Amino acid sequence: MKKHRNVGTIAARQEGPVYIVSLPWQGQNKFWWNEACANVIEVFGLPGDRFITDIINGNNKDFPKGATFMEWIFREEHDAILFRLKFGEVCV
Repeated sequence: MKKHRNVGTIAARQEGPVYIVSLPWQGQNKFWWNEACANVIEVFGLPGDRFITDIINGNNKDFPKGATFMEWIFREEHDAILFRLKFGEVCV
């Protein structure tokens, strides 16, 4: 589980520690993303209280060049763990 302050991202502007899980855009179709986002809202509610999201492109040093990811930034570690259990096969 990434717990960090990555300067230049939304995560860097959050108070306290954050727990980040990344999902790659590649290999997922539109239907999969619709279902994934609906599932997250059903479990965690709308972004703001328990999590926020960010889009990271391949210029980020943590990921391969040209790759694009959606970061799910959680305030509580147990929420990030639950998310990872739900989407573990595609989490980075």
